[in-house]
Amino acid sequence: MKGSSNKALCRCRQHPGRAARIRCLWVTCLFYSFGSFLRTIPYETLHPSCEEPWLRLLSDAGMDLNCTGLPSWQQMTRLYGTKPIIVGLERCAAYRQSVAAGVIPRIAGLYNTGTNALAKLFEANWNTDEMAWMLEGSYFKWDVPYGKHVPLHLRENVTVPARNPTPKDQVLPIVLIKDPFWWMQSMCKNPYGVKWPHHDHCPNLVDREGRPVAVTTKYTFGTPKKNNVQKFQIHYASLVHLWNDYYREYFDSPQPRLLIRYEDLLYHGPEVLTAISTCVGLTMPTFRYVTETSKTHGSGADFRQALTKYGNAAARLAPLTAADQQFARDMLDERLMTTFQYKYP
Repeated sequence: MKGSSNKALCRCRQHPGRAARIRCLWVTCLFYSFGSFLRTIPYETLHPSCEEPWLRLLSDAGMDLNCTGLPSWQQMTRLYGTKPIIVGLERCAAYRQSVAAGVIPRIAGLYNTGTNALAKLFEANWNTDEMAWMLEGSYFKWDVPYGKHVPLHLRENVTVPARNPTPKDQVLPIVLIKDPFWWMQSMCKNPYGVKWPHHDHCPNLVDREGRPVAVTTKYTFGTPKKNNVQKFQIHYASLVHLWNDYYREYFDSPQPRLLIRYEDLLYHGPEVLTAISTCVGLTMPTFRYVTETSKTHGSGADFRQALTKYGNAAARLAPLTAADQQFARDMLDERLMTTFQYKYP
């Protein structure tokens, strides 16, 4: 603000005539004094329908300061706490010492966990000359070279054609995880390569006899014209087992990796990206939000819609039957649920 006021004063000095300069200086001082006064007023006074944390977040994102429809900040923190949760930061120093300079982290995560949103944040905040080759074309270049949705144990068996050239042993996976109850709702809407019977009810974790409903995940990479097509599929006992198995592998892996909650991208974006940047030795400028939808396929929510949706505790369990909820309570991995502070029904 000091720099802005100095520029305004300089412009006043350029006015011809003493009276005009005095009027300009008087108006400028009045304007900046009023601005300073406004900054002393609590956010809630200027926008009584909004809580201060929401107003700061919306203001920093350059969005309309309208909190209509947003959950209370306390409701959101009851679900996810007040600070980001990032697993793997203790391995960052060793990773930086073991890889070549300029190696950029790569993204992994199940379908519908915010992998595209993170890629967009990388592009918005790490746009440097050194990364120009990464920022040209599809943001699939940010994916781990074995495919971001592919389970970790298949890393050495799968190489996705036409993706980034970083050697697999140099990659730092940034793994996005989402609250399993919201994730299952997202899978109902956009199941992608995951197949299971759910036409009459979703997520349909158990059948009428209480038996788990199996799912199959199908993967296809490459193009027929280049004769490099890879196809395979993996079977899981249920949608819950898919979530458990995928994240348990990364959680237990001895390799450097970061596991980050999707919800923290929404509510604590600057802190999350600063932590990633520090981990890999990158300097991040002032954080820039991405407020439009990140998906180029299917349907996705923009930033405001996501803020509203994922803080709504009541809607989180709405589609699940009592049998689904009981199965989820029994089968969701306890270590993952505890570490990431996801609530059981």
